[in-house]
Amino acid sequence: MFILPWGNLSYIGTTDTDTTEEPDTVRATAEDVIYLLRSANAYYPEARLQPSDVVSTWAGLRPLLRADDSASPSALPREHRIVDSASGLISIVGGKLTTYRVMAAQVVDRVARRLQQLDGRRLPGRAPTDQEPLPGGAVHDLAVLARDIEREGFTSEVAEHLVRCYGSEAPAVARLGRSDVTLRRPIVPGHPALRAELVHAIQREMAVTLVDLLVRRTHVFYETPGHAVAEAPELVELAARELNWDAARKAVELTAYLKEVERSIAFLSELAAPG
Repeated sequence: MFILPWGNLSYIGTTDTDTTEEPDTVRATAEDVIYLLRSANAYYPEARLQPSDVVSTWAGLRPLLRADDSASPSALPREHRIVDSASGLISIVGGKLTTYRVMAAQVVDRVARRLQQLDGRRLPGRAPTDQEPLPGGAVHDLAVLARDIEREGFTSEVAEHLVRCYGSEAPAVARLGRSDVTLRRPIVPGHPALRAELVHAIQREMAVTLVDLLVRRTHVFYETPGHAVAEAPELVELAARELNWDAARKAVELTAYLKEVERSIAFLSELAAPG
């Protein structure tokens, strides 16, 4: 298992539990949570972690390649495989998040070779992506960047948050707050994430749902005890202005987000159930 620092929080993982559930319904169960808390307490008994200390949970599935019908899922390799189909479709199966760049480079190389076979086009050179910074990574001094943002009227906490999360993209987020002071408001009181980040996510990071914004981009879903539930109706209005949602779409987005929150904290109901 591992315990990793995440801002003011730590996250603990992982379990290795077989499931037959649909991917969209997979969640951390009470059994998963208790197992991880007990394991963490075994290593750090002074922590005395309890279920009430858990702010949020998540669960996912690994896309494993089955080499042998008799093999258990935990014994299967984490490698990936690229498959060429007769129809021309090139698929990648298996793999894991930590090798995403290598997987992507290999698929693009395979596509390039296929195109060369089809029409003789020239093969590109070696992919340089292992030497290129990710978006926001082209910054040499985070402290200087944070001070520049502070001079725009942001608190040191907010400036450090923006630089930590966005790197060289942080000034773009700050400019949104400068052009519209309402976007300087926090998404959730007490958390440094700004409403400008939601607009930035829509304009620059291809966010198209409320779940995208609060779970996958800003992480207030994971990092705040209330999961932005109280703020969600107001936040969906902000997103609607950017994405031209009508009343029906706003209702769908809000319902979908509240369902994600319910799934994250469902383990508490399990623990409270009799027996």
